Amino acid sequence: MPKRLTILQAVLILIASAAYSQAQTESRDPLIGTWTLNAEKSVFQGNSSPPHSLTRTFDYTRDGLFLVTLETVDARGRSFLHWYLGFDGKEHPEYSRESGAEPTYWLSAKVIDPYTKEVIDRVAGQDKPFLIITFIVSKDGKTMTMTYRDMDGTLGNVVVYDKMF
Repeated sequence: MPKRLTILQAVLILIASAAYSQAQTESRDPLIGTWTLNAEKSVFQGNSSPPHSLTRTFDYTRDGLFLVTLETVDARGRSFLHWYLGFDGKEHPEYSRESGAEPTYWLSAKVIDPYTKEVIDRVAGQDKPFLIITFIVSKDGKTMTMTYRDMDGTLGNVVVYDKMF
């Protein structure tokens, strides 16, 4: 004869399931997901014109690194970049389909707080970095703002993304 759960056992199982689900959600980095450009909220400086579309993804991968992909469609056509990003302060290469197996940039990153990351960008073959990018994910996890600054602190583009999933 099958055993029946008591009301207390059923309540305890529901509480444990909810706690496990909440812990899983809280342990996920807010960057993880697919983000699309919100051109109306973004600001492009100088000669920078907004692309037709930008889609950026962040996914977990080996050794605690993130796999980052960027698909851009602009006046020149479609381009793809991908790289591993670690928040360990070490440089990791960025690749594009156009350049093949040769890195185009080297990126190092650090965590400022759970919702804020900072990336320093260096062109492959150059000694000094040229760009600092700050990623801020809203507390509700629905918006990501990327702020670009030159190494001298000059503010550049502010690109806002909406989370797709």
